[in-house]
Amino acid sequence: ECSSISAEGLNDFINQTVLITSKLLRESYSRSEVILWKYLWNFPRLKEDSKANLEAVYSSARLHRKDGVLLDRRQNRQPMNTGVTLSELYVDPNYLETLSSAFAVFREGKKHMYNLKVSDGVASLQQVDRTVSHLSCASDESVDDPKSTHPCTLCNELMYEAASPQQHILSTTSTKCRLSNANHRELHCPSGHVFCFSCWRDRLHTQLLSDNNMGLLFCLSSNCGESLDLQWAPALFSTPDLLEKFNLQRQNCVASCLRLKRCPRNG
Repeated sequence: ECSSISAEGLNDFINQTVLITSKLLRESYSRSEVILWKYLWNFPRLKEDSKANLEAVYSSARLHRKDGVLLDRRQNRQPMNTGVTLSELYVDPNYLETLSSAFAVFREGKKHMYNLKVSDGVASLQQVDRTVSHLSCASDESVDDPKSTHPCTLCNELMYEAASPQQHILSTTSTKCRLSNANHRELHCPSGHVFCFSCWRDRLHTQLLSDNNMGLLFCLSSNCGESLDLQWAPALFSTPDLLEKFNLQRQNCVASCLRLKRCPRNG
């Protein structure tokens, strides 16, 4: 007999460990997972090291520690419709300039819109009185008529205003929601390195097919340890086979770190 964990159970472990690490470090999910990968998913050791020398924890993952913008504690701390309490949400200051006047959090198939206001280093959220269906076509003018920005440093093609991963996904699945200049939209890593969507997609495709240990969407800039949020995976790996390969490799890499082996009785 052998003790086993299902693929679903492994995914639950991954998600819960990232969530706990995010709360411990007051970090975004993507950066928390980068650090967990560096620690081979050994959360107890990560927790111990973070108490002893937090700067060293970040340096080991090639990340720069950033002071998050705490939400205003004077606000009502009852859970929002998104299932996130105000006291648990942290915003990276580097993201503030890239956020539009409203941003979205997906919960149970609905997209809840929020306005983010920052005053004297303190951020507060105000829900917009409307919800739209998950993955519905956007009405934002930047989707249909994006402004040009500057050339991509990798391909030298002119880039255009960034779009969300959901908008990129819709652009490939619905003829009614095509993004203008989709391949040349800006895509930023959490530290601000920006390349066009096609460069991200092509290089990550190549890496996925050549590196069986690829489990994150690491930045294309050399010496940067940042990873894109995993919500970008369905947009960048647009075919089911590629997305399945990426998800399976991510699971296998975590299982290897935990010294788990596939049970021969279960295939």
